[in-house]
Amino acid sequence: MEKATLIIDGSYIVKAAVFKIDYIKLKLAIEDEIEQKIGDSVYYNSKSLENGSLATDQNKFFNFLRSAEPMGPRFEVKLFDLKHSSTQCYSCKKITHRSIQKGVDVAIAVKMIEKAYLNKGSTTVLLAGDGDFIEAIKFIQNYLNQKVVVVGFRKTMSVDVQSIADQLIFLEDIKDKVQKK
Repeated sequence: MEKATLIIDGSYIVKAAVFKIDYIKLKLAIEDEIEQKIGDSVYYNSKSLENGSLATDQNKFFNFLRSAEPMGPRFEVKLFDLKHSSTQCYSCKKITHRSIQKGVDVAIAVKMIEKAYLNKGSTTVLLAGDGDFIEAIKFIQNYLNQKVVVVGFRKTMSVDVQSIADQLIFLEDIKDKVQKK
């Protein structure tokens, strides 16, 4: 039997989570829900830098994600630099600085299509809530004839994504299986 591909938008989990996720348990719970083993697993996020290198806590977390079972979930971790932008208010002239994530959604969409193309007849599992993935989902379904399962939090998952997914898994419904204790 073909193995499913799991792709995670880490920024989505950080922003949307209503409880802490145990990533080892998450992978097992998704396998139970889709009744299929997961092969490739890819985790995408941006990285925060301290003096030019990854923040210590982030580095530990990403190393855990990369660790092989049973010590970790064995994810391929793809990290993107945060882009810094400044905006000046026209009326008060105050300058606001912020860091923004750029390129991650495009990279996720490309990886979804790549993995689906290379693993014909399999399933793509996307843990994200963003409507930006609609075209990638449709392409996988319509041109590669594969099932797309979307996993996320009920209140933060795009209605458009919900309407086209072949299967939805709401993390609140499997909380007892995936919550970090």
